[in-house]
Amino acid sequence: MSLDGSESPAATLSPSSSCGDFAALLDAELFVHEESTADRPEDGGLVSAEPDKDGDSSDEEDDSSEESNGEEEESDVDIDADDDDESEAQLVVENDGDNLEESSLKRRRKNETGPSPDSGTEASNHCPPHPGFIWNVCIRCGERKSTEPTNDPVPTHVGLRYIHEGLEVSELEASRVRNAELRRVNKTKKLLLVVDLDHTVLNSARFADVPVGELQAGGSSLHQMTKLGLWTKLRPFAHEFLQEASKLYEMYIYTMGERKYAKKMAKLLDPTRQLFADRIISQNDSTKRYTKDLDVVLGADSAVVILDDTEAVWPSHKSNLILMERYHFFSSSCSQFGVNSASLAQLYRDESETEGTLATTLKTLRAIHHEYFNGKSQKRKLSSDSSDVRLVIRSLRAKLLAGCNVVLGPEIHPFWQLPAELGARCSTFCDHTTTHVVALDPGTDQALWAKEHDVFLVHPRWVDATSYLWSRPPEEDYPVTENPAGPAVVTFAKNVLVEPLIVDDTSDKGEVEPLVDLEPSKDETVSQATNAVELSGSSCLELPPTHVNGLSDASSVEDEDLEIE
Repeated sequence: MSLDGSESPAATLSPSSSCGDFAALLDAELFVHEESTADRPEDGGLVSAEPDKDGDSSDEEDDSSEESNGEEEESDVDIDADDDDESEAQLVVENDGDNLEESSLKRRRKNETGPSPDSGTEASNHCPPHPGFIWNVCIRCGERKSTEPTNDPVPTHVGLRYIHEGLEVSELEASRVRNAELRRVNKTKKLLLVVDLDHTVLNSARFADVPVGELQAGGSSLHQMTKLGLWTKLRPFAHEFLQEASKLYEMYIYTMGERKYAKKMAKLLDPTRQLFADRIISQNDSTKRYTKDLDVVLGADSAVVILDDTEAVWPSHKSNLILMERYHFFSSSCSQFGVNSASLAQLYRDESETEGTLATTLKTLRAIHHEYFNGKSQKRKLSSDSSDVRLVIRSLRAKLLAGCNVVLGPEIHPFWQLPAELGARCSTFCDHTTTHVVALDPGTDQALWAKEHDVFLVHPRWVDATSYLWSRPPEEDYPVTENPAGPAVVTFAKNVLVEPLIVDDTSDKGEVEPLVDLEPSKDETVSQATNAVELSGSSCLELPPTHVNGLSDASSVEDEDLEIE
């Protein structure tokens, strides 16, 4: 079955997002704190203003501020995380940075009055509980974070360092923002898309791990990251994929690699910063050391789609995940994951631009978006319940093998869950309803029965291919043979031959910064064997970063003044 979506709207920048609003709010708040931190009392109290040039005391300013309350209100800027629904501002920032005492008085009056009658529990305007802290200073009332036990109903906080260094918000505030974001999603009809980097949209390898012969297959999408000592190969159709996906989704990068590496890769994928902006989450920003979680994404879980090549790193959000086939362009990538087959580069092949993994995934994303906003039944349209992207993903996957009655050999019983998720009916015995027999050995009773009754006999990879391609592939492409060999190419998606480039190895080697950590191996059971098949005649010569003619140089996407945290 194919997944077809409706026509996509024109690409536009997201006019507002919780991430951007938080950043704007905190930038404004930080301006006030930078001028006031030096004079802040150690006990966390509010800053007292110094006398002005005319020697007026703060008491006189209090009187004048009460008499000219209307003028003060005109100079205030109300900042809120949601322009449409959250009219009660969480923070008031003064335009005039010199009148810090007036700002302090306003904060006191705001805290003393408490929440407005119509504000509800979502957007309370008083502390405690504190909505969040930046550098241990409350972003609402200005108090310092207490090191003593607190009676706040939600004491835990979520670090959002990728939005603003030093920022952490309470679980209660994060929940409020996610609810506001869900309302914005339903209004703008843009879901959230979290995109992994390594083996999902690109493949990186160190200079020393890439033979010259493999570089000849890279083409224009192979980039030499000179300062990082890396070759990075973008997956075919990467730029077009991201551009088209941005019409329907607001996108995040989420990688287990280091921040420096993440930002370099983001600049390769999005040089104008129109697609990801500052929504780049790295290992440094994740709240967990070895796994990923949506707690750092300011969006409702029910509206987030995840693209990643490893299911194990999303233990709490597997239902949001579209599992991507790993992109093994370099042979070192195959070795890292224990793949006993030639890499794409060794075979001078690459995924098809029009029928490869990213092209197929784009169709899937369009189908999910269409079903989320337009595929609800009339009954659900009339109800107040909002859609859940996790239910949409499950529903679409359950149609892929619908109508297939699959018999699985006893040796692959643990494999049952996947075809069942794809809509197949699974059984251990053959009967007149059987349509497919999945086996590794053509000599089993089930396999012999399939041949006798002219029923499809397929390798388990046929089920894997269905899962990755989101469509039912031809059964004849996955036969069961007596002496099964490893896959000729490490991809289910269509791949094509590429024209080799001519390599010039006469240039000098440039200076290379110390290597940063790539995204670590995410399969705990993956072998670190180095048994990748060597391309006949390829050289194992280490290629300096300036040795290739016709390849994209990292200098074209790297600014010398680029700040990398």
